[in-house]
Amino acid sequence: MIVGTIDRDGVGREGAPSYSLSWGHALGAAADLMREYAGYTSRDIHRDYPIFKRTITAGWRLGVLQAVTPQIGDYGGCGTRGLVAADPEFIVRGYKYFKDPEIGMIAVLANGGSTEGLGRDIFAVDPDWIGKALGHLKANHPSEIMVSGSNRAGYGLVSVEYPPRDTGQALWMYYGLNSVAAHRCALMFGYEAFGVSVCPPLGYRELWGGWPKSTEWEDNTISHNTVVVNEERQSVIEVGHPVFFGKFKEVGGFSVDASDAYQGTTDVYRRTMVTVQVGGNSSYAVDVFHVRGGDDHLLSYHALPGAVETRGLTLTPQETGSYAGLDVPYGTSLKGPRMGYSWLKEVERNSDPPEVFTLDVRGEQPFPNLEHQDDLHVRYHSFTDYTDVALATGVPPGATPPEIRFFLGHRSQEGTEELASTFVSIVEPYLSKPSITQATRLKVRGNAGGLEAVALRVERGDGAVDYVMVSPDDTTKWEVENGILFTGRLAVVRKRGDKAEQAWLIRASQVSWDDFSVARPDCGYRGSIVKMDRGLVDRGYVWVDQRLPTDGSLEGSQLIIANDGELNACYTIEDVVEEEGLFRIDCGEVSFVRRFKDTKDYGKGYVYNFEEGDAWLIPYQVHVELK
Repeated sequence: MIVGTIDRDGVGREGAPSYSLSWGHALGAAADLMREYAGYTSRDIHRDYPIFKRTITAGWRLGVLQAVTPQIGDYGGCGTRGLVAADPEFIVRGYKYFKDPEIGMIAVLANGGSTEGLGRDIFAVDPDWIGKALGHLKANHPSEIMVSGSNRAGYGLVSVEYPPRDTGQALWMYYGLNSVAAHRCALMFGYEAFGVSVCPPLGYRELWGGWPKSTEWEDNTISHNTVVVNEERQSVIEVGHPVFFGKFKEVGGFSVDASDAYQGTTDVYRRTMVTVQVGGNSSYAVDVFHVRGGDDHLLSYHALPGAVETRGLTLTPQETGSYAGLDVPYGTSLKGPRMGYSWLKEVERNSDPPEVFTLDVRGEQPFPNLEHQDDLHVRYHSFTDYTDVALATGVPPGATPPEIRFFLGHRSQEGTEELASTFVSIVEPYLSKPSITQATRLKVRGNAGGLEAVALRVERGDGAVDYVMVSPDDTTKWEVENGILFTGRLAVVRKRGDKAEQAWLIRASQVSWDDFSVARPDCGYRGSIVKMDRGLVDRGYVWVDQRLPTDGSLEGSQLIIANDGELNACYTIEDVVEEEGLFRIDCGEVSFVRRFKDTKDYGKGYVYNFEEGDAWLIPYQVHVELK
C-alpha cells in the first residue's frame, strides 16, 4: 500500500486529489495509533517507511497559490476554489512526531497563521505543548504564505505562481495518471487569475457507471484543455516526462512530454507553456503544443462561461446536429472514434480559417467567485494553420455553470501517419483592458522533423515588447526573421525602444540579437550517475563526477535522469555539496525505490526508478538584466 503505490509527492495512485490524498489520511490514522501504542514496537509506519512522511503535507503542496487544489479528474466543481486534504490538525502531526519545523510552519499557515489550540491533546501532560512550541517557532520564521509554484513530478502537476494568494496569477498543467478517478486529460492546463479559475476543468463527473454523458464527455479527452489525436480518447498513462521547469521574478515556464498518451500513434505529444508577468498583478501565457503522429489532431480549448467575441473568423452556424455532424443529434451516444463529439452543441464552423485570429470571453455568472460587476475577460490569440475551426457549447456536470463555449481547432491530412502539428496561442486574462496591444508570430528558419520552432512578438501596454521563443529540441540553431538567433527550448527577450533590457533562458544555450548575446556551451549540466542511495531512505542523494556549483544557485532546479521511461525520474534539487571528489545532489525527502521486486517476498529487494550509469541533465536557468 505504500511502496509502489504512494508516489514521492506523498500522493496515492489515483488521479483525482480528493481520492489520491485520502490514502495518507486513512493510513495515517493507523500509523499514528501504531506509533503511540507503547506495547507494540515491531512495526512503525512512520519509522519503517520514511517516505510516508510526505503524505502529511501533500495536500498543501498540491495546492496552487496555496489557495486552490486543481479540479483534476473527479474532484470539485467547475471553477470552485479551496484546498483539499490540507487540514492544519492533520498537518501538525508532522511536528508532533518528527519535530520538523517546516511542517510545523505549514500547519500554522494552514491554520490562518494562528497557533491557538493547534495540536491540542487533552490526554497529554501539557495539552498545549505543540501550540506553545509552534508559537516560538513562528516568532523566528516568516509567517507569510510563500507563493512560487513547483514541479510535483511524482504526482504529475507543475505550476508557475505569482502572489498574492487570493488574487494572484498561476498557470498549471496536469500530466499524471489519467485513469482511476482521473479523466483522460494528460497535459491539460488551468489558469488562476484575479481570484477566479479563468480556464477551469469541468470537475467531478455527473454520475458514475455507464452514464453516457459522463463516460463519453466528462471523462473524455475532448472536454479538457488538451489535444485529441485520431478522434480517440487518450490511452492510460502513469505520468508524463518533464522537459524543463523554471521560474524567475517575471517569467516562468514548463514543458512536459506525454507521447504514451497515444501509444503507438504519437512519438511527440509535448506541451510547453510560458507565463509572463505584466504590471502589478496581470499576466499572459504562451502555449505551444507539439504533436507528431496520426493523421488527425484536434485542439480543445475553453475558458470560463460567457459569450465569445471573435476577430478574424467567419463563423457559420450549423443548422442541426452536433460537433459530430449534421446528422448526429446532441447527446447521441457514440463509442470509438469521435466519442464525445456529440456532446457539443450549437456549433459554428469556419472552414479554411486564417492563421491569426482572436477569441475574447467575458465572464458571466453564475460562476464561482465571479461578481456581477467584474469585467473579467480571457482573450485567446491563435497563430496556427488549421484545416477548420469551430465554436460549440459543452455542458459541465451539475448546474453551475450551465454551459461553456469550446473552441475546437482541427488539423488533418489524409494518407499520412506522421502528421506534425505545432499549436500556438497566447492566453490572456484581463480586467476591463487588455495588457497586450498586439501579438505577432514571426517566421523562424530551421528544421526539426516537421515540428516548428515558435517566435512571438508581444507588444505590451506598458511600452515593453517581449519576444518569446520556443523550440522542439536542444540543439537546432534557429533564426527569427528579425535577426534573433536562439538554440534550446525557451528564450525570452524583453525590449524597450531600441534596447534589449532583459533575457531569460531555460534549457537553452544561446540567444543573440544585434550586439546582445547570451551563450552557454550547452543547454544544461550533463553527466551520468556515479552512485545513488538505495533502500527506503529518508532523503535521496545521488553522486556525480561533473563539476557543479555549490553556492546554492542550483536549489530548485530540476535533475532529469534518463531512465527506462516507465515513470519519470525528475527530482527537485535542494542542495549540492562536493564530497570526496564527487558532487552530491540532495533530491530532498524522497526514495529512489519504485516498487518491490516481488510483493509476496520483500526479501528479493527493490526495483529502482533509475540506476547508476544513467545519463542526467540539469537544465540551465539564466536571467540577464542589462543596465
